[in-house]
Amino acid sequence: SSNNYESSIIIDKGLRDGVKNRMPVFNKDGLVGQVVNAAMFASQVQLITDNRSGVAAEIVGRDEKGLLQGTFDNDLEMTLVRKTAKIKPGDMVVTSGLGGVYPRKLFIGRVKSAKSPAQALYKDIEIESEVDFNNLDEVVVIKSPLPPKVDDLK
Repeated sequence: SSNNYESSIIIDKGLRDGVKNRMPVFNKDGLVGQVVNAAMFASQVQLITDNRSGVAAEIVGRDEKGLLQGTFDNDLEMTLVRKTAKIKPGDMVVTSGLGGVYPRKLFIGRVKSAKSPAQALYKDIEIESEVDFNNLDEVVVIKSPLPPKVDDLK
């Protein structure tokens, strides 16, 4: 994949609009990131594709939790998932609600591939987001600590 992605974006909403650090950001295609630097009239949003980003995530219907991280080539990988887990391409990945930043059940993407490397402690899972991180014209900031309870996406 190309390297012309940025690992953060600037949005035109800030403290005067009620935006604060650590608020989740998403769009119609899924999770985008979190506010990391809220100023009065604008805010910086760290994208989930940033290799310093970490999102507590779960695989729907598999009862498997892990940590979603960006990679240096702007893909997404899920780590800390046990090697014996049965995971298939196409499985849905959502936020698990652990970690205190993201509420539960925000859509992240789908499993692209899942391998169990011989020497590794955990599965090697690639995740595909439907978000076009090069074209983030419209995003939504979740201002309440937790959105209204959504039925499980089973």
